[in-house]
Amino acid sequence: TLVEKKSYSDTENDFYEVTTASDGERVFIHNAENAEEGFSSDNYYIRTKDENGAPEDRFIEKTLGLYTLTDMDGMKSAVLDVYNGDLAVTSGRIPEETNDMTVEEYTYTGETYITVYDFFFDNEGELKKYTVCWSVEGEDDLVMTSEIVSFDEGFDESLFDLDSLTIGLKDFDALTAEERESFCREICVNYDIYNDDLFEQGFTSDSLGNIGCLDFVKLVYTYAK
Repeated sequence: TLVEKKSYSDTENDFYEVTTASDGERVFIHNAENAEEGFSSDNYYIRTKDENGAPEDRFIEKTLGLYTLTDMDGMKSAVLDVYNGDLAVTSGRIPEETNDMTVEEYTYTGETYITVYDFFFDNEGELKKYTVCWSVEGEDDLVMTSEIVSFDEGFDESLFDLDSLTIGLKDFDALTAEERESFCREICVNYDIYNDDLFEQGFTSDSLGNIGCLDFVKLVYTYAK
């Protein structure tokens, strides 16, 4: 069982705190954003099992007050990627100046991209930060640097208490078209999302009753003011 807590800033200087936990079958990911302007997200991706023992994934967005069944493919941390994978040990991106830290580098080579992980350990062998670099031919490299807040074994079972996490939230999948349109319109008004914004994403105010949950969340994340 691994529990990772980290923080990082993106290119727009928005600050994120992320908690990732997994026991090999269940997965918990919490992303809390503190945006300098616009919308500050507070979302969870949680994988549990349904009554038949099959994996069941949920996306929960606390700020918007909704949740939905979803697909968690690709929603893992760099540490878990390396922990679960058999990646080549490399050294091509290790910086000359490491501030007396030991750096371990691992590289994943896909069909169209390369991902390089660099992990920085202090003198006591504790992971302090890591960088992930995504390289795609013909495009600039994208680099994310994460500062580790804590990295532990074992976690509280309450992380997977779906009843507690979703209390007072709307089950987006259970809303009728009329209810969904009303709910989405209210959020659009609250965050100053206009018809032009909807149109850019291929929607109109009249089509909100049929919008998918993740499409709506993306819309809000993109255009909320």
